[in-house]
Amino acid sequence: MGRKRDIGRKYLSGHEKKIRKKKSENIDKEFKGSLLKYFKQDEKKGTQTMDVTELEQEDLLTESNEECSTSSQSTSLQLTSSQSTSLQETSSQSTSSKSISSQGNQQSSIIDLHDPGFWPEKITEQFRMEIIRNGMVQLKGYNYPKDRFNRSFSDKHFTRTLKNGLQQERRWLLYSKEKDSVFCFSCRLFCPNDSALCSDGFNDWTHLSERLHTHENSKGHFNSMFQLIELEKHLKSGTTIDKIHENHVQQRIQFLTKVFERLIQAILFMSKNNLAFRGSNDKLYEPHNGIFLSLIEYVGKFDPVMNEHLKYSKKSYLSPKIQNQLIIAMARKVRSEIISKIKEARYFSILLDCTPDASHQEQLSIVFRYVDVDDMTNGFIHERFLQFESVEDTTGKGLTAKIESILKDEGLDLANCRGQSYDNGANMRGVNKGVQALILEKNPKAYYMSCGSHNLNLILSEMSKSSNIAISFFGTLQSLYNIFAGSVNRWRILKEHVNNLTPKPLSETRWECRINSVKAVRFQLLEFSKALESLENHVTESKIKSEIDSIKNKISSIEFIFSLIIWYRILEKVNIVSKLFQKFRDEGFDSSLAESRELARRLDINPEFKDNRIRKKKRFDSEGDDEPKSSPEDRYRIDYFLIIIDQALESFRNRFQYYRNHHEMFGPFYDSDRLKSLSESELDTCGRTIASVMGEDIECSDLVNEIRLSREVLPSNLGLSQTLKYFSDNHLLELYPNLVILLRILSTLPITVASAERSFSKLKLIKTYLRSTIGKDRFNALALLSIEQEFVNNIDFSDLAYRFAVNQSKSK
Repeated sequence: MGRKRDIGRKYLSGHEKKIRKKKSENIDKEFKGSLLKYFKQDEKKGTQTMDVTELEQEDLLTESNEECSTSSQSTSLQLTSSQSTSLQETSSQSTSSKSISSQGNQQSSIIDLHDPGFWPEKITEQFRMEIIRNGMVQLKGYNYPKDRFNRSFSDKHFTRTLKNGLQQERRWLLYSKEKDSVFCFSCRLFCPNDSALCSDGFNDWTHLSERLHTHENSKGHFNSMFQLIELEKHLKSGTTIDKIHENHVQQRIQFLTKVFERLIQAILFMSKNNLAFRGSNDKLYEPHNGIFLSLIEYVGKFDPVMNEHLKYSKKSYLSPKIQNQLIIAMARKVRSEIISKIKEARYFSILLDCTPDASHQEQLSIVFRYVDVDDMTNGFIHERFLQFESVEDTTGKGLTAKIESILKDEGLDLANCRGQSYDNGANMRGVNKGVQALILEKNPKAYYMSCGSHNLNLILSEMSKSSNIAISFFGTLQSLYNIFAGSVNRWRILKEHVNNLTPKPLSETRWECRINSVKAVRFQLLEFSKALESLENHVTESKIKSEIDSIKNKISSIEFIFSLIIWYRILEKVNIVSKLFQKFRDEGFDSSLAESRELARRLDINPEFKDNRIRKKKRFDSEGDDEPKSSPEDRYRIDYFLIIIDQALESFRNRFQYYRNHHEMFGPFYDSDRLKSLSESELDTCGRTIASVMGEDIECSDLVNEIRLSREVLPSNLGLSQTLKYFSDNHLLELYPNLVILLRILSTLPITVASAERSFSKLKLIKTYLRSTIGKDRFNALALLSIEQEFVNNIDFSDLAYRFAVNQSKSK
């Protein structure tokens, strides 16, 4: 009946309200003062102010990176073990505290770390050891305040009088100015309980003597003092649990650093040799676990560090995840070093080229060319590969946007780009919408230099297709290669007769292949003829016999021999210098004809050209012949030889126009003799020309004067890079700053995109059809470590190994 009043009650009972109130008080007590560390209480008009930071346990210990600085407005405090000595020295002074600055009428309170009134309610092991390291300081000789009963604390309580009259120091007793109370140092740290001396402080000065006597004879006090003495001994000897743990952690870090150093070297070995890391199994000492794990097993047999790691460590750190982290971190370090060098050089050039990979994605190779200003020794001009970038939009606009994005990500300014070089694709070299045109719109000083190697290849390709006779000649060479390369037995017959130079297949992208193919037949035509005869006697297939007979007839003609001589001499001169083509046009036919007839006589071949019947058109009696009668040699000269040479000269004029313009502008700086021979008027003209294109980089009036003075000290016969090296070796860089800047910019300009082309060889080795799904980051990291081997060899990865060791030692 008594509980019927609760029926329909919509509010809490008194008991439930008490429970909630108690919980709320406990929460308030737990978080009391936590906001004071973020705010500062100020009182104006000359009254005393306090900047109090609640010294909670986590603020003092876990957040060890919080810095304490003294400023004109506020101060904070840092408690770390490294500063314990500083705190102890401060405490031994008259104030034994850290003062917080005051300004004007504003005064800050003094926070004394040796005052237990500031200690957090809950004491942790780390805080306990920190306080003991700092030591306890008893406040003596202080003008203790009096309470409402006109009583106060006295220094006499710091000593205990024994029955025989001897005095014994109570070194465990502390007075708190903050709370005007006394505490037991040991019990406050080790045995906090409801006793006032162990928690909030005792300030009943009337009964203090009795309370101290009772406390110092209690069992709890004995236990806390024993713990205090033991901990002090361990701290002095460095045998605390934390110290032992710290030493163990440091030893573990040192050991893991050695392990990761070996893993890094193994990764470098794998990446330099373009080897696949993984197999079908990811476990040690099992079959088919891949080259990387097999290499680690092999190293473990002879290296004691790796042997101990593989035997006793629970974690091997050899998983694919750790492999990727190491590979990417190493590449990131190399990439950072390259970008740093480019930024130091300031001026750079961009080299780009594209190719499809095994996964049928278009890959853009990005290479930077720069001058290493810190190392003006041999090879101070560098071309560094940066990355492969998968591109979908291969138009000039799409590639330009990709370049700008990469430069922005790396913190490089397009305004410092002084050169660009690409292949001869329309999307790259187009004068309206090509990459070079779009970049020139954004930076007119990024001079475009077409790739010289691509130009030569295109010139030779156009020459080889300039007439039907030329097309037939190279078709015969390819057939000669194919007939022997068709089977192992045929190739064996070829090697029995041709011992030195073997035939080479023709390539559309490498003009050197044409040289090698022509050279092999030019100097071993008799051997090839004998090999064809031997092959004809061994084969039984009618189709092969017919092909062999056709090839024999073609290579046994004066026309083929003449073409062989002409093309060898043309390609030979391309290897030396292209300007000799003009002289070869005038004199090359007669000398080539004489050489081919001599070779035909040695091979017992008719040295005369076949006189093919010329088709005659019916004409009226009053009409004359349209064409004059000519010999077979003249027709071969006009219809074949002159066409080839004229095509070459025209191609050279068109495709090397950029080089011609560049030479007219900067030619004297590529030859010290020419620079020294400039007249005053030519020198002034040169200065004005450079001012029009490099006015923002160079003080041209000073440049002319520097050129005039440098000509007196420059040796003869020096090229561009040799001149720059001469200034560096003789400590003349500071004397000719503008001239040096000009030489650096010219040295930065690219000639070919061969470095970008060479990177494709690594791409094919790394991203094979078996590894076509490799991730972008891993692929680029392995490519960078493989392509830039020379640069990687000069990088110290010890800091990377240590960082990985520290991170892994923290993981559980």
